[in-house]
Amino acid sequence: MMLFFKRCAARILPRSFIVAATVGIVVFLNVSFADAKLGFGGGCGGGFCAFQSPAALRSDGRELLVVGHVTCDANVQGWKLHLSVTQESTTASVRAVISDDCSDGPIPFAVHAQVLDGAPSFEPGKVLACGMLLTGAGANIAHGGFWCRFIEIRIAPIVSP
Repeated sequence: MMLFFKRCAARILPRSFIVAATVGIVVFLNVSFADAKLGFGGGCGGGFCAFQSPAALRSDGRELLVVGHVTCDANVQGWKLHLSVTQESTTASVRAVISDDCSDGPIPFAVHAQVLDGAPSFEPGKVLACGMLLTGAGANIAHGGFWCRFIEIRIAPIVSP
């Protein structure tokens, strides 16, 4: 049985990873690492919410421009996106919050996020972008969703708002 698992893993390992449970069961998850999406809460999977890759990085590594889209029901008062971008290799991170009114169809967004003074700068390469989308107003939250995606950041001109 173990030989069977080893043969299967050898065939699919470049696109997959293996999770071993404490009870000894081996599970193969066929996930492409470049497009890996992690999430929970529903409503932000399957293209309802997305980050575009690559994102723009200012040449000094101190500002990112992250572009994407969210969706929310036009009958809901508004939406708020909490964005976090981190880079493991540099320990750089930024956080931003944006909000707007809901409308039908994909709602594009562009977030200018600056690295705090004294914090590490980003370098071109992979980052993990995570978003938490809340729809509704005040204490009347109609929906919440969370998603993460590995995206590329590249040096590009950024025009600050």
